[in-house]
Amino acid sequence: MAQISFDALVAKRAQREADRLKVGKIPVPGTEDYLLCRKPTEGKMMDLYGRFQAARSGTGDILQVVDDGLYHCCEQLQDPKLREAIGVKDPLDTVPALFDIPTRDTMGGDLFRFLGFIPSSESAEGDAGEDAKDDSGEDVAPENPAKN
Repeated sequence: MAQISFDALVAKRAQREADRLKVGKIPVPGTEDYLLCRKPTEGKMMDLYGRFQAARSGTGDILQVVDDGLYHCCEQLQDPKLREAIGVKDPLDTVPALFDIPTRDTMGGDLFRFLGFIPSSESAEGDAGEDAKDDSGEDVAPENPAKN
């Protein structure tokens, strides 16, 4: 093992910034559709990670973490018109109003792999972490060579 070089540290910072800007796709089980997701703010990441770890150890509700994570990472779910259309007042009730428990569980796994909470080696089928493209096939995020 060698001491890390100055250039390697600078490259690490550049990679971290590129990872922060990465856009992923969370497949909606049973459909050909997906939600675009982005990594949340550092503070929200720390909150989600702490709650995720607590839920994995049996002291928290993993579905609440899934619902919160999906809501905050997927801009499509934050649309006030969507909440109005589905009759939801509390924004965090959006995800459970749209998806059943098994669907939320599957999407949560994809989200947690995208966020790096679960190693990609534990990956299920899905596109989470792939560079997202819009309907024309154009990239919607900076290219990131580290695909899951």
